[in-house]
Amino acid sequence: MNILITGANGFIGRALTELMLSKGHNVFAIVTSERELEPLKCDKLHVFKLFFEDYPKIAELVQEDIDVVYHFAWHGLIGDEAIHMLQNITKIKLNN
Repeated sequence: MNILITGANGFIGRALTELMLSKGHNVFAIVTSERELEPLKCDKLHVFKLFFEDYPKIAELVQEDIDVVYHFAWHGLIGDEAIHMLQNITKIKLNN
């Protein structure tokens, strides 16, 4: 499976990234710092350093179809701002 994880360098995101890699999945990790994922480097880990304002670029960077999205990144957005940000994320190609 192709899995996209935002906040993959955080406590929960990193643990899930490690688990998904151990199960043989391709992980597309969206991070603000790549350092935390250095020990997990492998051919199934694809790391993209992005900030919230860059999230519309996800669809350009991740060309593979995504089966599952785990969203752990937090920017303190609520209401309409949060909805707008999530709409940008969902522009990636999600499998049904």
